[in-house]
Amino acid sequence: PQTIVVYGNDNGYNQFSQLKTYLINQGATINELSTDNITNYVTAKYLETETIFVNTYKLSFALYDNSTSSPRSLKLNAYFSSVNYHTMSVGLGVSSTQLFQYYSNSSSKSIITTNHPIITTGTLTGAALLFEVIYCFDTLPLSLFNFMNSIIASLFISVLMLVFVKERITHSKDLQLLSNLSK
Repeated sequence: PQTIVVYGNDNGYNQFSQLKTYLINQGATINELSTDNITNYVTAKYLETETIFVNTYKLSFALYDNSTSSPRSLKLNAYFSSVNYHTMSVGLGVSSTQLFQYYSNSSSKSIITTNHPIITTGTLTGAALLFEVIYCFDTLPLSLFNFMNSIIASLFISVLMLVFVKERITHSKDLQLLSNLSK
């Protein structure tokens, strides 16, 4: 199961308890901290063993409910592991749900985020498979485009240079200057 590290100050408005309830309802194991030191806590777990760090601690949330100030404000920090591909979008989904519940003043409302890979249908032909492999390399089309540009530019310049080379070989420019003709 997913272990999520949380910290929060409640200030009597139950926003932090709503966050914990929401995460538990999603099937997560909550590891609640009493002090605001999420990064130190997770770093210490990483120094214990890297395997536990990668497989256990993927998300963390710090909720700061400043409801005693005027106007009321809520600050929510979401920390996610970049090792796991979906943690950023899951963290964004939880954060947006918490903000939605806070501003709607209702814990029954939520934003449902579905995050899964797009499954392709059908089989690929040999040519389509080749293009898929070629398009895999992001820099290949750009480098081919640059190569073609340089070839076209060199051909264009060489066509323009033909006149000057022909004049040099036939000495026609010298003849023009000797006969005192205008350019």
